[in-house]
Amino acid sequence: MITPSQTFARRFRELRLFRDLTQEQVAKCIGVQKYRVSEVERELSDIRIETIDQFCRALHVLPHEVMADKFDPEARKFSVLKEPLIHVIQRNVRAARESKGMTLTEIGELIGTQHSFVCRIELQDYGFRVSTIDRVAKAIGVSLSDVMNPAYSPT
Repeated sequence: MITPSQTFARRFRELRLFRDLTQEQVAKCIGVQKYRVSEVERELSDIRIETIDQFCRALHVLPHEVMADKFDPEARKFSVLKEPLIHVIQRNVRAARESKGMTLTEIGELIGTQHSFVCRIELQDYGFRVSTIDRVAKAIGVSLSDVMNPAYSPT
């Protein structure tokens, strides 16, 4: 099974190459060393939400588009989030959870953690990895792409 970090890494690399950018150019844009871009593309670790936000901003692409089920680098328009990705996730996790009538405790039990951990996500705490957000989204019954989408509205 492909992890969310692997999905992001593969699609980011594909998009970077499609836009004819080097790892050095992306690293300079983000303000990191080239090895960090290489680490992400080689899928060496579970990626933090802040890293996804930085990398997507460098390529002017919306994170939820990169993580969507269907991905076509040619169809990606140049666009960036108007707010930090973690704020979008926080708002959407809460909205999705509340629309399904779920409590923080229920989500915590479904993902095997304390309700306070889920609460930290909803309070815009930083340092979360994409796999964690994916587990929370699945527990609520929505996709990772949904919780990253600034236009998401639970039905």
